[in-house]
Amino acid sequence: MEKVKRYNVGDMVPFTGAYLCIPCGYVQVFEQGEAFVPCDACQAGTSLGPEGFQDHEEDFWERMQ
Repeated sequence: MEKVKRYNVGDMVPFTGAYLCIPCGYVQVFEQGEAFVPCDACQAGTSLGPEGFQDHEEDFWERMQ
């Protein structure tokens, strides 16, 4: 089974499309070449994010197929 790639704040978006926030399930559309940002819904990737996802280096965006 192939491991699913996850991305963190500041990573470059590899493909335009919808990405799922693992901690809260929020879906956000990103354009290829832009940088991933903290989750608008749960603030993952910031000090206000859910436990375990408060660091901008935590991988929490996952591309939806």
